[in-house]
Amino acid sequence: MIFLVPAILLWAVALWRAPAAMRDKRKRPLSSAFIALAIAMTIKPVDIASALDDALGVHNSQLSASTWLESWPPIRS
Repeated sequence: MIFLVPAILLWAVALWRAPAAMRDKRKRPLSSAFIALAIAMTIKPVDIASALDDALGVHNSQLSASTWLESWPPIRS
């Protein structure tokens, strides 16, 4: 629920800016940024992200900060 409100607001702004972006190419980068943020907030919830991972066969391979810090500095042979 906490991600629902920002996602709805970002989609509203993206849709609101779309006609202006179609008319003036100088406004397209900002509109594209809002669309990208709206997509990111839409797939951010764990249930949706997990379903996408399972459907696509690609699993989130990000390392947590603690795992990364534990392996620092890299071992050189």
